[in-house]
Amino acid sequence: MAGPNLGEGVARNLATMILLSATICVVAVLAFQVQDAVRSHRETAESVLVDYSGLAGRELIRGFAPALGYYGVSPLLRMFRDQTWPELPEPPRLTDLDLSAINNPTMDPAFSLTFCRFDLSDGAFWMRGTHRRATVAAYAAALPAVDYDEGWPFSLLFGADGTTVLAYRRAAEQRFEGVVLDTGMLVPFFDWVLANRRLIPISRVDGFENARLAVQVLSPYGELYRFGREDGAIAAETPFDYGFKEIRVRIAVDTDSAASLIIGGLPRSRLPLLLVLLTLSLLLVGLTLLQIRREHDLAQRQSDSMASISHELRTPLAQIQMFSETLLLDRVRSPEERHRALEIIHAETRRMGDLVDNVIRFAGTLHGMNRPRLTGVAVRSVLAEQVAHFAPMVGAERFQLIAPETLWLRGDLRFVRRMVRNLIDNALKYGPPGEPIQLGAVRRDGRILLWVEDRGEGVPKAERRRIWRRFERLARHRNAAVAGTGIGLWLVRELARCQNARAWVEDGHAGGARFVLAFAAAETGEAQP
Repeated sequence: MAGPNLGEGVARNLATMILLSATICVVAVLAFQVQDAVRSHRETAESVLVDYSGLAGRELIRGFAPALGYYGVSPLLRMFRDQTWPELPEPPRLTDLDLSAINNPTMDPAFSLTFCRFDLSDGAFWMRGTHRRATVAAYAAALPAVDYDEGWPFSLLFGADGTTVLAYRRAAEQRFEGVVLDTGMLVPFFDWVLANRRLIPISRVDGFENARLAVQVLSPYGELYRFGREDGAIAAETPFDYGFKEIRVRIAVDTDSAASLIIGGLPRSRLPLLLVLLTLSLLLVGLTLLQIRREHDLAQRQSDSMASISHELRTPLAQIQMFSETLLLDRVRSPEERHRALEIIHAETRRMGDLVDNVIRFAGTLHGMNRPRLTGVAVRSVLAEQVAHFAPMVGAERFQLIAPETLWLRGDLRFVRRMVRNLIDNALKYGPPGEPIQLGAVRRDGRILLWVEDRGEGVPKAERRRIWRRFERLARHRNAAVAGTGIGLWLVRELARCQNARAWVEDGHAGGARFVLAFAAAETGEAQP
């Protein structure tokens, strides 16, 4: 029966592994789909933020261009009105400029202002102010190549040195006039726009302030203005219109502020979480596969053990049947042969009884039915009793008993008997034939140490924990002729555990293995069943 059942178990395990593998594939696909959806959502949200950045840039342009024209450049250009060509008015002092409309900023006294006129027909130019002549000459050389925009009252042309800008207009055919300014004089106008105009108008309800933006204004030759920091932000670059085409504004929206502009904010990447979940899924599947492998190995060992139990039961039964038939058919030739046959029947009956008792104890332990009745147990009495039990089969002379009469342990007598009997049976199976087996006990540190020692090959240290498992045998004995069920030592360990005792194996003093049981000591004995 074991073979087909084991085959069915293998088939079930294989089906389970296939299902688990399919589950992993489904989890991986779902994780990919979720991450792809989050990525797509994030790309859409970032695109919206880029649009908001562009909107803010255009709003800055709409605020800056009129302010510079109405309050800065146009009043200066009106001073040319009463001057015949090519005469120039006296440039005003910076302190005389009326910039109250943009909160009357204080201009740096180091700034310069220069009036100038240009005649492109012959390259002549005239200037009046504090800028260097070479600076104005550079503008005169650059103007012929400029595509002047007639759609705006004036245009801006930046100097290659990055520190000056020419605000100019057409005076007549081939003639231009304007004012050269230091680029730093543009800063108060940008500040005024940021202080008085929301660059993202729809954010009024949401409380989104300009302070949460990073603003950078650029000319072809460098930075004109900067506000805020762009770390971790999403930015868009917008060119100015009309005569300000050389200016570009770059505005970035902080991703932490995205919740004020986008419902739900900027979605965070779920990849780390998905990787953790996928890793956990793989780990759980791996643990499940490992458990399936262990169960398969356990089932294999159980099948082998059941076959061994069947064999061990058949052997004494065959002996009992053979010698009982001999007696029934009166085939014995002497009283000695009759007595010998009865001894064998008796010994095999006891052997079969031990095996059946082990199986019953094994089943009881699996179902939690082994409940100990702890009493005081006389150690030497138990050891001597077990010597007497095995003496008819192997001879009493094989046993060395070293235990004082005064030792008492606290345990269940039934369990202690079974534990010692299993250890002796183990020593007889795996110890050298005819070699002595030592049974001993000693009191140490408030405990009773009871041992059974053989003179066999011993137990390798690497396998000393494994031999206590169910249906487990040493590697060198699995294919040997030595019969064994694989439940004897496991039952010893479990019976020890339910009595608050311990069981372990160590090297024997004379070679071989010493199996030790450690019980709590009892000061006095109690009546034993």
